[in-house]
Amino acid sequence: VLTSGGEKNAMAGIELLGELIDEADDEVIIMPGGGIRPENLRILQETGAVEFHSSGLGQNEYLTSKIAVGQMKSLL
Repeated sequence: VLTSGGEKNAMAGIELLGELIDEADDEVIIMPGGGIRPENLRILQETGAVEFHSSGLGQNEYLTSKIAVGQMKSLL
């Protein structure tokens, strides 16, 4: 289930995301999405999520960034 935790972005919905991941108990994949960047991926990993949806945007960028994708890949 791709979700931002019912908020504008995954960071704003981080509390509900954690609850959903706990409740899913590996029976359903909860995939945080919305505003996921290299700068906040580590924090979102603390929810227990193992899959993430990102457009790969760098900070203040509007197109997918090869650098941002590489940074997220190294964090996973």
